[in-house]
Amino acid sequence: MGFMELVEIKEIFQTDIEIVLKDQVLLMRLLKLYSTIYLNGSAPRMCERSIRSYYLKLANYNFDNMKNLKQTFKAAFVGLRFIPGIMKDGKMVIIHRHIDPKYLSDNEAIELLISGALKESDFEILPDEYVNKNTKEPAPLIENDKETDQLTEMKAKKAKK
Repeated sequence: MGFMELVEIKEIFQTDIEIVLKDQVLLMRLLKLYSTIYLNGSAPRMCERSIRSYYLKLANYNFDNMKNLKQTFKAAFVGLRFIPGIMKDGKMVIIHRHIDPKYLSDNEAIELLISGALKESDFEILPDEYVNKNTKEPAPLIENDKETDQLTEMKAKKAKK
């Protein structure tokens, strides 16, 4: 998984929240996990009420999806970058937040590119799916012997005149 093994994640949720709050190792794992998944690497709140809500939210999270997150891009920036909120048609499209390229998936990067929160110049290598969506590939040539022969004959006649 990269930042945390599935075994460590399961250990957090096999333990009661009261014990997690008292055990510094489990607490730090919980906060790191929440920060990575929901806050894109930025610091979570440290009060007990917030930690309890993180525990409940993460307990319902499908960690099997994390294996499918891919990262085919290479960002041109390192560390946190602040993204201001972006509104379109009176609705908030992107909420202001900090992003870290280490924790961005391709889908999130594409969403930020399309919304205008990030520019193509922010990437050394663009996400694969974004490149495929935005490049206009020429229509495939259909080769038909009769049509090709007719065109070459017409060109030959024009050349003789």
